[in-house]
Amino acid sequence: MTRADRLGSTHDCTAFVQQRHCGGDGARVCAWPGRLALALDAAGGRFEQTWALKAEAWVPLPGGAGAWPQAVEADGEALAVVERDGRPAVRLGPGVHELRGRFVWPRRP
Repeated sequence: MTRADRLGSTHDCTAFVQQRHCGGDGARVCAWPGRLALALDAAGGRFEQTWALKAEAWVPLPGGAGAWPQAVEADGEALAVVERDGRPAVRLGPGVHELRGRFVWPRRP
């Protein structure tokens, strides 16, 4: 028996890895962030970041208690930002997503 016979098709292996490592108990997530772009000034700022997901997942956002992200969108659609593990986060489905949002503050943190 060859190694390929033992493993099965590439499709079978990909499905196994995604089932085993992308979701389920949430211990592992198949989500890859792109470069985070920030434009900040004294009154607030903007952020943009691309995320690639193989399965639905929670995605952390920049910011925190003193600078909570506002007007957050993925692919032009408004999203609800929630606190998850003490950080702002959004839930995204599989695919490649372009996140955008802004910050407003009385003075730059």
